[in-house]
Amino acid sequence: MSRYSRQEKLFGAEGQRKLSEAAVSVAGCGGLGNYVSLLLASAGVGKIRLADYGVPSESDLNRQFFYSGRKGFKTDILAERLRELRPDMEIEKFQGFIDENNVSEALGECDVIADCMDSIASRLVLNSYAASKNIPLAHGGIDGFYGQATFVVPGKTPCLRCILRESNSSIPDSFAPVVSIVASVQASDIVKHITGTGETTAGKLFTMFAGTNEYGTVTINRDPDCPVCGRSGPSR
Repeated sequence: MSRYSRQEKLFGAEGQRKLSEAAVSVAGCGGLGNYVSLLLASAGVGKIRLADYGVPSESDLNRQFFYSGRKGFKTDILAERLRELRPDMEIEKFQGFIDENNVSEALGECDVIADCMDSIASRLVLNSYAASKNIPLAHGGIDGFYGQATFVVPGKTPCLRCILRESNSSIPDSFAPVVSIVASVQASDIVKHITGTGETTAGKLFTMFAGTNEYGTVTINRDPDCPVCGRSGPSR
């Protein structure tokens, strides 16, 4: 029985082949990035590019499980741990803070971008780049008990700018179960998009509030005045 035999029943051999040939850029190697990269590697994604600038701190370890007992840059540690899991997987790394000037270099050549950032400003940089290059973007965000996710398909769905209208530099509170659920939705969307199986959250916003166990999805609409995907936006 092969490593992927039980999920091939869902995606088929062709779907598994598509995963093995796919490249995903994980922007941000914090809590969401840890879970997303683990799930994608376990699913058989052929190449993962890790982009982050930081080193682990003690306050990270409640949800960034790969870094316990390790020192160094997050990208280096995460790459090493993923290689232990999947020695056959190709892993690329970008060490630095992602901004408008280096976003292309940071993300490299990829089929999907996983938005695992922790600030709205950084997310909007990813959003604009994804729209300009016509690359799908799997967004996930958390703040305490609250979590959200959506799958942005340039030209077909509202973009993140339609949802995240204001820049915010505050660092969110983090509760590991919320991080893991949101990251699972992101990874599920990415795998379903690559294999062409099932429905993603495209055009919808998955929301959860773990404090009262409320989960759901709502339809989201494009802002006609959005500077990225609206009537006058560059992606239109």
